[in-house]
Amino acid sequence: MSNRIVGLILLLTILTQVNNNAFSQVNDDDLYIFGFSQIIFNHRQLDSNIYPNTLFPAGYSISSKTSTFALHQVNLFFQKSINNKTTFFLNFEASGSYSSRLPSGEFEIPEGWISFKLNENLLLKTGLLLPKFNNLTEIKNRLPLFPYIIRPIVYETLFSNIFKPEDYKPQNAYVQLSGSNNVFKNYIFDYAFYIGNAENSFLSSIRSNELGAEEENTTLYRGENLNTALLFGGRIGIENFISTKKMGVSFTFDEDNKTKTENSVFRLPQLTTPVLGEVARYRLGVDLSFTIKNFSFESEYMGAFHDHSKIRKKEAFRTAKLNKYFFYGNLTYDFSEKLYAFGYYSTNKDYTYEFVAPNSPSRAGINIISLGGGWRINEVTAFKLQLLRSSLNKNEYLEYNFNMLTVGISTIF
Repeated sequence: MSNRIVGLILLLTILTQVNNNAFSQVNDDDLYIFGFSQIIFNHRQLDSNIYPNTLFPAGYSISSKTSTFALHQVNLFFQKSINNKTTFFLNFEASGSYSSRLPSGEFEIPEGWISFKLNENLLLKTGLLLPKFNNLTEIKNRLPLFPYIIRPIVYETLFSNIFKPEDYKPQNAYVQLSGSNNVFKNYIFDYAFYIGNAENSFLSSIRSNELGAEEENTTLYRGENLNTALLFGGRIGIENFISTKKMGVSFTFDEDNKTKTENSVFRLPQLTTPVLGEVARYRLGVDLSFTIKNFSFESEYMGAFHDHSKIRKKEAFRTAKLNKYFFYGNLTYDFSEKLYAFGYYSTNKDYTYEFVAPNSPSRAGINIISLGGGWRINEVTAFKLQLLRSSLNKNEYLEYNFNMLTVGISTIF
């Protein structure tokens, strides 16, 4: 089906719904359409200096500046209550000024599921869904709900071509059982367990240059999982629904696809890992958030730990270590119902390239400090301003500084 036909179907669906709402009162079983959008302008500057060393004998420097407008992200949601226990939900997402003609940006359907209310405390979801992992994974595309414009690096779609989010957190699941129970006054114990496909790099695109002859002959459709590994995960937590205190622990088990060579996020050809195969991986996440008067705080930790026993059987890989770590913390202060300011810090470290280049830039760690604020123009629209500075901890290979000024308007429609 062509892009024009899909676009026409969506347009007719929206116009039909608008017409229905104009002449009749919305009922619980009506199709509910809503969405979020964020338009941005950013100016960024990158300064990078590669020191002369054994990997880069000559060394060199890079400096660049850019200014651009973009439709950062737009999400269109469809929700339909089939009955009082069953709900269908669909989410269309376009990011980075998506255009199939240029091409630019990305378009995807990150959510398409149906939920069944098994009882007052238990919910079953089946379909393509965002699993419960820490606090932000389920709501990462609800941009107007955040005080900032540019999300923490492992959640930000603008950086998805540089960082692989699946290295730190699960991207989707297909079956999730979740529930909650009152444990004592004002506190709820919540839990979720889910199952899904292995990481996206295992999925087939049915391109002969990417698949071996055997896989090419046995693959039926794009997006098919090309191995038997699946994702298993969950989250348990506690929440005070009066004082908005919330904390939880998340976990997953799957396999990390290291069947191809990989280059570091700094795109330096000398920092490349060899083929290591499929490696068992365990993720751990911890999230904490609370509000005290006009202050709101939220934080997350993620760790991706690997079983290196098979890799280290080869002499060349005796020191191989693939673990990764990420931390993020944000503090927001509300001056009034309309004006606020925020500041956040994040850091992540990747040990993958250590046995190729000890004390590599990825191992040294990337630190991000961001400050900004916003004006809630009305109940559905907010103006935001954000300054972001990213730098690399001291190492013997590379000095890296990235600065970005971003302004944006977020809208709920």
